[in-house]
Amino acid sequence: MPWPITAWFVVYGPVSLVVTLMSAGSSLNIGGTERELAEQLVDGQGTAAISGIVSFVAAGLFVVMARQLTRRHQQLIGED
Repeated sequence: MPWPITAWFVVYGPVSLVVTLMSAGSSLNIGGTERELAEQLVDGQGTAAISGIVSFVAAGLFVVMARQLTRRHQQLIGED
C-alpha cells in the first residue's frame, strides 16, 4: 500500500479521533460562573488549533493520495 494512503488513514482516522476526544474532554465541565466558562473557552483554543492543523495535514495528504492514485490509474489504462 502506498505511503500516502496509510498516512492519510492514520491522520484522518485515529489522530482525528484523539483530537476530538481531547476536545470533548475539555468541554465536559458545563456550568459555573462566567469567569469559569471564559477560562474553559480560552483553554480550548489549543485543542481547536491542533484540530485545525490535523485537518489541514489530512487534506494535504488526501491531495497527494488522489494524485498518486490518478497517476497509477492513467498508467494502467495507457493514458500517459
